[in-house]
Amino acid sequence: MSAYANIRAALESELDSIQDIPSIQFQNTRYNPDTNEPFVTCQLLPTSRTPAVVGYDPQQRYQGIFTVLVYTPENQGPAKNQEIADSIIEAFDATTDLQFGGVFTRIETAEQRVSNKSSPWFVTPIDINWYAYE
Repeated sequence: MSAYANIRAALESELDSIQDIPSIQFQNTRYNPDTNEPFVTCQLLPTSRTPAVVGYDPQQRYQGIFTVLVYTPENQGPAKNQEIADSIIEAFDATTDLQFGGVFTRIETAEQRVSNKSSPWFVTPIDINWYAYE
C-alpha cells in the first residue's frame, strides 16, 4: 500500500471507531442520506510530500488535512450538530498517533469551522491537520 492509502486508512478507521456518531459517507461511495437523519462525510486532502532530511533516499514527510463534514437536518437548532462535532474533535485530539500499515500518522490540530445551512442540512466542517513520515 502507498503511504497515502495507509494514512487514509488510519484516519478513516479512527473516524469509524467513534462511538455515537451517525453513518459515514466515505469518498467515492454511493450514499442516499435520509433528510431526517444526521450523517458525516470525510475527505483526505494531501498538501505536501517533502524530504525530511538531506541526503540519498531521504525519509519523506507527508502532510495534509482530513476534512469531516457533519450534516444534521436544518431548522432543528445546532445542539445535535455540535454534539457530533465535539465527539469527532475529541477523537482527533492534537498529538494523537494513528498507525496503519507501518505508517504512523500524527494529528496536529482538529478545528471546527463556521457552520452553515445547505438545504436541507445544517453543516459543520472540521479540519483535522495531520503529518506522517515514511
